[in-house]
Amino acid sequence: AGNKPVFVVDAYTRRILERHGVIGADADYGRIQSLFTKHFPAHVPLYNQYHALLVNTGKDFCRKEPRCEACPLRVLDTEERTGGKRSGSRAET
Repeated sequence: AGNKPVFVVDAYTRRILERHGVIGADADYGRIQSLFTKHFPAHVPLYNQYHALLVNTGKDFCRKEPRCEACPLRVLDTEERTGGKRSGSRAET
């Protein structure tokens, strides 16, 4: 983002957050972006690294056809948080 502390939101970010119940389907770009900017320091290398990790996770695991069993984020799924369902069992986003 031009070496400015701006967290870039893309389809991978949206898909991962939605499947893990962090955001709803109606969350807009600004709301998603603010989740990161409110909770992380405005530091370009941190934003870049975090975004790269989300992109890699999205490409490798949180695809349109999810690979939940191998996902490193599956430890975040609890029955309380997902209503007893795996996040990948939700409707496609």
